[in-house]
Amino acid sequence: MGPMAELRQEGIAVLVVSTGHSNYLVMREVVTPPLENHLYFVDIDDMSIITDDLRDAIIEIIRAERINIHDISTNSATVQWRPVLSGLRGYYEVRFGPLVTQVPGGGGGAETGTSPSTGGSQYQRLVQPADSSTARLTGLKPDTTYTVTLIPESNEHSFNALTATFTTKPEVLSPSVVTVTESGATSVRLSWGPLQPQTVTSYYIEYSALPRGELRTATVHRTQNSTLLTDLQPGTTYLVTITARYASGKGKAMSVKACTEEETPALADLQLTTVGSNAVQVNWKVGEGGPSGYLLTWEGQQSSATGQRSTVYLPPDSQTTRLTNLPPSARVCVSPIYHTGRGDGLCCTANFHPDLLTYGYQS
Repeated sequence: MGPMAELRQEGIAVLVVSTGHSNYLVMREVVTPPLENHLYFVDIDDMSIITDDLRDAIIEIIRAERINIHDISTNSATVQWRPVLSGLRGYYEVRFGPLVTQVPGGGGGAETGTSPSTGGSQYQRLVQPADSSTARLTGLKPDTTYTVTLIPESNEHSFNALTATFTTKPEVLSPSVVTVTESGATSVRLSWGPLQPQTVTSYYIEYSALPRGELRTATVHRTQNSTLLTDLQPGTTYLVTITARYASGKGKAMSVKACTEEETPALADLQLTTVGSNAVQVNWKVGEGGPSGYLLTWEGQQSSATGQRSTVYLPPDSQTTRLTNLPPSARVCVSPIYHTGRGDGLCCTANFHPDLLTYGYQS
C-alpha cells in the first residue's frame, strides 16, 4: 500500500473499491477523506449498487479541484471553494494580487515565458478556518486582473493548491448620465449619476446660451446629484457641461442641451366697439413677449344662435380687426398663440344697444 500512500501525500485523491478480503485498517489510512464516500467494500457481482455513489464522489473531487470567483465588483470579489478541510485540523491560506506576466529575457531572475503570478511580495494574504468555504477579497483596483491561490494547510492530509484568475469591473466614473428633470421659463434642473462621494471632491458646472452666450459657472458639493440653474432666458437652448472632480486628480465631463420654456403672457386688454347693428371693431393688447399670432373666436349666446362658432387666425402684428354679421349678444374671445402653446386670452360680449357703443373686458 506504500505507493497509494505516496499518491495521497502528493495531494492526489485516492478512492478504493475492494471486491475481496482487504484490510480495512490499512485502507482507511490511504483513502482520501471522507471514508464513507471514498472507501467501498462490495462483491464484484454487485458493483451496480455503488455506481451512483462512486460517480458522485468523483464529481465532488473534481469540483474540489476548482475555486469559483463570484460577486465581482470594481474593488472586491468573493472566492468560494469546497471545504476539503471540514472535520480536520488546519486552515486555508488565500493569496491574491495583480496578475504579473513574466516577460522573456527579464532581469531579476524572473522565469522565462509567460506565466501568471502574484508577483512575489505584491500579493495579500488571508487566513480562513478549516470549516470555511468562502473569503471576501477587498481593496482591489478597478479593471485589473488578479490571481488568487487557495492553499489548504493540514498536518493530517496533503491537498493541492488551487489557483484562479479574475478581472474586476471597470470603474464607472460619474457623471455617466445627465438628465433635465425640470424646465421652466427662466430655470432648469439637472440631475446626474452615479453619486460617488467617496471619490468625487466636487462637481463643476458650466453653461451658456447657444450659439454664443455668456459662459456661467457653478460648483456643487460632492454629495449632491442635482442642481437648479436660474436666471435663464425664456425659450432658449443652453449647453450645460458637468465635470466631476476626483480626489485622484482625474476628471470626467458630460454635456447636455437644456431648453427653457417660452413665456406665454396673457392678453392684457380687450375692447369691443359696436359698428352699426351687427359689427364690432375688436382691439387688444398683449403684455411682455411677442406671440406668433392670435386666435380670434366668436359665437352667439342666444338660443337661436347657439353653436354658431367661428374662428380666425391673425398674424402677430395684428392688434385690431372688424367682425361683421355677428349674431345678437355675440361672445368674442382673443387668445395669444406662442410656439410652445396658447396663452390666456380675454372675452367680451357684444350687445348691440344704440345707447352703448363701446364695451370693455368682461370676465
